[in-house]
Amino acid sequence: FKRRVHKPIPLHAKVLKHFHVADSSSKRSSLVSDWASLVAVDVNSFAMGAMLEEEGFSRAGLLSSVAACMATKATATIHRRFCALNRFAKWTGQSGRELFPIKERVVFDYLTMLQDNPVSAPSSGQSLLQAINFASGVLGLKTNFDVIGQQRVKGVAEAMARNGPPVMQATPLTVEQVKRLETLACVVDSAPDRATLGGLLILMYSCSRHSDSLRIESIILDMDETASYDQDAAEPFGYIELLVLNHKAARSVKMKRTYLPMVCPMFSLSGEPWFTSWMEARTTLGMKCAGPVEYPLLCRFDEDGKPVKEEITATEVGALLREALDIRSESPHSVRSHSLKCTVLSWASKGGLSLATRRILGHHLDPGARSAEIYGRDTIAPSIRKLCSLLHAIKVGRFRPDCTRSGRFIKKSGGQEAEDEGVESSDESIGDNSDASTDVADATDSEDEAVYGKRKYLAHLAFPNLRANTVPIPQNFRTWRHKSSVVQHLQDAGGQVFLCGRKVSDRYVEIDEGPLAELQVCQGCMKSKTAAAAEGEEARESQEKFHFFL
Repeated sequence: FKRRVHKPIPLHAKVLKHFHVADSSSKRSSLVSDWASLVAVDVNSFAMGAMLEEEGFSRAGLLSSVAACMATKATATIHRRFCALNRFAKWTGQSGRELFPIKERVVFDYLTMLQDNPVSAPSSGQSLLQAINFASGVLGLKTNFDVIGQQRVKGVAEAMARNGPPVMQATPLTVEQVKRLETLACVVDSAPDRATLGGLLILMYSCSRHSDSLRIESIILDMDETASYDQDAAEPFGYIELLVLNHKAARSVKMKRTYLPMVCPMFSLSGEPWFTSWMEARTTLGMKCAGPVEYPLLCRFDEDGKPVKEEITATEVGALLREALDIRSESPHSVRSHSLKCTVLSWASKGGLSLATRRILGHHLDPGARSAEIYGRDTIAPSIRKLCSLLHAIKVGRFRPDCTRSGRFIKKSGGQEAEDEGVESSDESIGDNSDASTDVADATDSEDEAVYGKRKYLAHLAFPNLRANTVPIPQNFRTWRHKSSVVQHLQDAGGQVFLCGRKVSDRYVEIDEGPLAELQVCQGCMKSKTAAAAEGEEARESQEKFHFFL
């Protein structure tokens, strides 16, 4: 007889659940209703009580008031705060306590009970206090917390939190894991799986959160459709731009109404064209690849494999990653949805990209900036180019982010790191590490000249007893100072590198007056054989002159 051949179960069928998920507006309406029921327990314990009394108490008026007060808050935040306060409300009912107005003594007893309960979550105390603060700020919840009482309940909550386990951050994907995802996105038979895996890679290469995929309004494909894909090319085949509205980091109304561009370079570490496979899969399934989004980037599929206009959850994204990568470790949840966002940012940090560049790649605003640079398409372009150069360095093996610090950069036979225009290294690998530059943007050349170039002139203007002392060096040596660390290096007049072996670059500026004694001088330069030989030569010449005059 013929043996029946079972087809492998598609990835989406293994992980994604087939149930109807209510849309976000329905979820929010349900939460508003829950909060309204909580307020209705004692309307006078809230600031809106007097207003509702004047208007006439009604459920419709209560719902509309609560909805208006919470209009600026995220649905997930509303849900978390309600759950914490609702647990407290149930405890007061079971213990015969009064819920409203919130009294410090009742909260203290509740937190003490949680602290003594071994099954209570370590964060449950802080969750309640956050919920009370939320309700006070948004709905005007009244409490009798004074300064001393507030410190008492905060102390219990913080003591509970300290006893919790260490925070487990999401683990970045390895290079080999990314290559596996790229390969799977091209070779699996299931079109829903190819579309899903491609969507995961888009989020990863664009340094996006799972929540960002829920807010995509439009997709732009920036590519030359007539060009053929070259897997060895250093430049990306094109770009996939996601226009996101109401981004998580948007605070003001203006920013929430402004599109945030999230750019994914069409780059493949494995050489497999996963992005073309993603486009073909979406086209096969009847989902557009560009233009206004009709189906979520990561959508569900029915039992027949047809797309459904419902997004998958963050938990399911993590399950998809672990299933696709066959992760069966003791702590499998270290690889989860946030691993997609932190993978490329981790590579950028290890590769030495500046903090300003990584902030733009991660779609984070500079706290000191007055304008939202990350919302400009032209602003993100230089950062994307630096990222693409870094990705190419990973692909060709010049940069290995999964290795330890001593083995991340391939070195030449002479001990120096291989030059790579794509690695904006902020660490110097030769000699001692005291000269490592900080992760900040470099100043312009004109600024450096203004600060350092006139130093000799200013030194002569200073009173003699206030001038900085200099370290004596041979006359044919030149002095350079690092822009960030301010460590001083020495260079032989005819040499191409510093005496310590570091390469001369635009991170250094030359100082005419010589090395200052009050600043650090590179010990690798001072103790080098060239410096010792030059000092010996000068000593010999000085001795010969001494004997000549005798």
